[in-house]
Amino acid sequence: AVVSTQSGHYGRGISKESLVREVIRFACHSVHRDMAVSKFAETYTSYSQKHKVFDYELLTAPSPSTTEIRPLPEGCVIRELELDHAPLIAPHWISSLKVSDDSLHFLLRELRQNISSPRPALGIFQGNTLMAWIQVYYDGSVGSLFVLDDHRRKGLGRHLVRRVVSEIWEKAGTEPLAYVLPENAASKALLSAEGFVPRPGNGLRFFVHQDLKGI
Repeated sequence: AVVSTQSGHYGRGISKESLVREVIRFACHSVHRDMAVSKFAETYTSYSQKHKVFDYELLTAPSPSTTEIRPLPEGCVIRELELDHAPLIAPHWISSLKVSDDSLHFLLRELRQNISSPRPALGIFQGNTLMAWIQVYYDGSVGSLFVLDDHRRKGLGRHLVRRVVSEIWEKAGTEPLAYVLPENAASKALLSAEGFVPRPGNGLRFFVHQDLKGI
């Protein structure tokens, strides 16, 4: 209920003293991850045994970054993703999550919900060619950052992170957050360059049911 309340209010001019800030403070700072996970496991032992567990670290951006970054390549623009882009994005999401094509219908549904929501879902385009993208999930976290192989090492990822962080500050008036796997050094380095800092003792535990086909 807390998360759905936050996502329902995203982008409606909520001030820093609003419910959005209280939700994020409660979800990410007031509840210690280890304690929450422990209580969850005690109650749902059989549930946990049937799921793969992924532990993500929490990073937040206390303020928008103002460090200089290289300009976008000539002819490139940042604009909103459209529903027609979901089929292009989904296969790369499948690969990163290590799931099979049997999960495509589910991921397409999730992508379309994200893209059609008031939360930022942005891409970098050269003409009509999509080169990179990023989204903000229903809980307000920044994620799904991906740059196609032919367009890497051009600074596109930093432009997308900076733009989406700026939109979160402007529209929600609250501190942007991101969850990253501990071993994902590249993502942590990029987020750190854009002002994100670790929040020890807080994070996200993600369960994936092992009976799902392709997991």
